[in-house]
Amino acid sequence: MAVSEDEVASWKLEETVEWALKQYNSRVAHRFEEQEIDGETLLMLCKTGTTDQLKACGLETVKDQLKLKKLIQGSEKTSVVAVTEQVACGTSCIELNRKLSLPELGKISPEDRRIYLMMRNKVRKAVYDTWKGNSIPLFKTDSAERQKLEELAATLIPTCKTKYFGERAIRQHIFDSLNEKKRRIRKGVDYTKPRIRKAIAKETTSSVGVTNATTAPAITSHDLTEVQCLKIATAQVSPSCDPSPESQCLNSELSVKSAEVIVLQAFGVHFLKEVTRQQLVRAINNHLPQNAERKALLTAPKTSLLKPLAQGLLAKKIIQINSGADVCDLTRDDILVSGVL
Repeated sequence: MAVSEDEVASWKLEETVEWALKQYNSRVAHRFEEQEIDGETLLMLCKTGTTDQLKACGLETVKDQLKLKKLIQGSEKTSVVAVTEQVACGTSCIELNRKLSLPELGKISPEDRRIYLMMRNKVRKAVYDTWKGNSIPLFKTDSAERQKLEELAATLIPTCKTKYFGERAIRQHIFDSLNEKKRRIRKGVDYTKPRIRKAIAKETTSSVGVTNATTAPAITSHDLTEVQCLKIATAQVSPSCDPSPESQCLNSELSVKSAEVIVLQAFGVHFLKEVTRQQLVRAINNHLPQNAERKALLTAPKTSLLKPLAQGLLAKKIIQINSGADVCDLTRDDILVSGVL
């Protein structure tokens, strides 16, 4: 029995697993549970999932894969639209009516990539402005929220629709932005409070040439790598009052999480395990100034390479950050350049 998209979107993991058990078998249901397929993820899998992703969810045969699209009402039409609207990109085709993957994003022109990311950030900001605070809408049970969703989409589509960012992709990014907000709330982020940036350590030099640190903490032995990171990243950057996000990253304590986001976007991957230590070392050799600090980093652990590499990429303007982004808590949407390494 087919179910509507609105109904599926509100399913929790347990409901999706139960549905998979009823429509398929226990093996598929177990795979759904392993892959954490909730209702919204099931819709994305049905509309834009690759063959490998479908197989990872236990849908090994073509029959099972086509059955999934038939069981979710509305997905068949979406798939036809997505397939018929394609644009040649190098040796492959990119479906216009869905969000681009990182490899596909790396194949389009720099100008098209900049516009695509700018429109995506605009959609994300509009979502956060529409549903303020810690509120997460329930579209299944609240008709007013569904109406608000349609109004938001109707407002964004005329202004954000581009060659690589179609109507369906815009709607998908609205849901993705809400899912990201939901995940961060579960991790303890409170959107009812103003976001506070970490204080930047400032130094003042007296008339006799003595440097006085006003807010810098005391340096201990385990902080040595952090000091090296700052030296390496800022070696070729002159001190100025540059207010850009990149400058804030260079002049403040860039978190390891933000550094990891920058490095993953630079390599065009989603997980750190997809980047080898050798690749990080090669990138450090190519993009950081040659000095004793860089040489010392070559024997450091893999995670200790993230911050100096991220700051080095920012110093050379190889990676750019969206204006208004919180440099202490960056997300993938805040990075304007991807797949450059």
